[in-house]
Amino acid sequence: MYFFLMILAAFAGLFVFATVYKYIEVRIAARWSSAPGKILSAKVVQRKAGGTGSDQRHAELRNFAEVTYEYVVQGRRYRASRVSVGEDLGNYRVEETLAKYPEGVPVMVFYNPTNPGEALLERDVPEGLFRFMFLLVGGIVAVGLALIFGVERIHGWLHAVLPAKSNASLALMFGFMGFFALLIGRAMSYEAKQAAGWPSTWGVVEESGIEDFQTLEDGRWKTRKRTNVVYRYQVKGNTYRSGRLGVARWNISSNIGALTGGAAKKYPPGRPVEVFFNPANPAEAVLERRATGSGFLYAAGVVLLAVAARVAGVI
Repeated sequence: MYFFLMILAAFAGLFVFATVYKYIEVRIAARWSSAPGKILSAKVVQRKAGGTGSDQRHAELRNFAEVTYEYVVQGRRYRASRVSVGEDLGNYRVEETLAKYPEGVPVMVFYNPTNPGEALLERDVPEGLFRFMFLLVGGIVAVGLALIFGVERIHGWLHAVLPAKSNASLALMFGFMGFFALLIGRAMSYEAKQAAGWPSTWGVVEESGIEDFQTLEDGRWKTRKRTNVVYRYQVKGNTYRSGRLGVARWNISSNIGALTGGAAKKYPPGRPVEVFFNPANPAEAVLERRATGSGFLYAAGVVLLAVAARVAGVI
């Protein structure tokens, strides 16, 4: 339990640091000077994002709104592309940003007076960001308190009522694992239900194959393989690219290419595909709206709960 508490404390500290850092950045940007500018170009670009340092386990292809603008400070012409003081993680407000800053539109640019090449168009963070961060940190703290004061009480209660009292800890562990598996399966099913109402458009597969990526496991860097399918599609004149196949936000990885090549064979380069996209955020799209793997999670959850009941002596 103390190990999980340490992880939760680390996450809480990280989010607190990020919130304070962003608040300071907003306060500094509020004092920046301004100058008239002009949008030179506005387009959708794609980059890999989501990895941590050299660990590319969770990296995925995401769409970004790239807005390039020009402005003049003391007779010198500058170009920049940063829109907001908030961090752009990709697949967020892409269509909205492009519509707000079309090519040729005059804009007011806020620049750092000590470094005029550093500039942005929006000095305010997205509405509700700080509130979300405080709620997130509060949720982590609440989970930590529940672990501290709740788990021991539950363990004591189980030890008092279970037939196999000596297996109370083991039963609690399997029960928690089973409940967690059911929770993840339910989340995937809910997301699939939401995606079932998404409209579709036709796209084409640009890349298909198996790619290597580096991941940190047991303190050592290891090379794994995963499916790499990239498809292109258009919504309202904007061209997007995505590598997300299904509702699940992760791809199966392995050190054996044969285990990850099924999707690459199913979607060869050049194949026309029906793309289902989120109407509220067209940068988010999938090729398959079903929750692949949710059935396995449900089954695993039931089995783990049954094992918990068995070791507890209930069945």
